[in-house]
Parts: sequence; structure tokens; C-alpha cells
Amino acid sequence: MARGPAVRGVSHKVHYILAGIVDDAERFEAIDAPPLDERVQIRRWTTDLAKKYVGQRPDRPETPAQKVAAIHRLADDDEVAAQVATDVLRRPAVAARVVTDDTARHMVNKAQTTQHKTGRGRTSPAADLASPRRSCWR
Repeated sequence: MARGPAVRGVSHKVHYILAGIVDDAERFEAIDAPPLDERVQIRRWTTDLAKKYVGQRPDRPETPAQKVAAIHRLADDDEVAAQVATDVLRRPAVAARVVTDDTARHMVNKAQTTQHKTGRGRTSPAADLASPRRSCWR
């Protein structure tokens, strides 16, 4: 169903996404009135804006909440999450903000205590004695 010049420039993918609007009149009214794309400050349809319009998750997260949710989805594996946390905590500004969260600080302290008690993370007791921090020769 061709709608004339107002529909030109709207990709097939956007039409496909907006097909989730079952009422034809409502769908074409939406197509004829594209939302403001905040990144470029013009009114246009993109696949992400169409997905947001119909209540789907956009491919490219924009808001802080969407970005956090995307990171959580990508780091659902504990090994991946641990690597990401390690990398991010090497940034001083991030580490400073993390330690202001009582729960996060408590969990790090608890893990550190557990690791110390079980002796995990050490190469050998002799290596601990030879380390510069514990050397009696300094």
C-alpha cells in the first residue's frame, strides 16, 4: 500500500519493525511523523527508534540504563564479568565511585578475606616470604 512522498526514505527494515502496530492507520500515521533522532537532531526513522517506538530493545543502547543492561547481557558469564570488573576497576575514577557503594565494598572485602584464608592466589608460602613487602632485610 503506497502512501506517497511522506513514506519515501523509510527503510524496509523500519517498515518491518513498525508492522508490529496492527492498526494500519496508526502505523502509517507513525511513519508519517518520525521521531527526533537526538544524535543528529533531525526527525527521521532509524531501526533503533522504530524498535523503541514499538517497545523492543534497541540494537544500539543510548541511555545509561540501556548501556548497563547491555553490559549485563554480555557479561552474564562469571569469567567474563570478572575480567570486565578487573579491567574497569583499574580506572581510578571508577574504583573511587565503586568503593562508595557499601554493598560492593563489602563484597570485595569478603572475597579478599575468603581468598586470604584459603590461601588462593598465592604462588607459594616461600614466595610470600621473599616478597619485598614481607622481607625482614628491608
